[in-house]
Amino acid sequence: MLGILAGFVSITFIKSISYVEDTLNRFKIPGYLQPAMGGLLVKVLGILKKSNLILAYNEKILKPHILQDRGK
Repeated sequence: MLGILAGFVSITFIKSISYVEDTLNRFKIPGYLQPAMGGLLVKVLGILKKSNLILAYNEKILKPHILQDRGK
């Protein structure tokens, strides 16, 4: 049962990647700018969700005992 579910998830994942690639190819961004655009997008998402990034970093890497203190 889990294998069937994983198969459907993988098909959906591959189709979503193809959709995003096709959509982004319509913008005709030069190849040398694509990594920069990706980095900029990650930076913007990091700024918008800074609290989530810091919380995950602090709890899972630096202070794993916090998870026990909060009952998670």
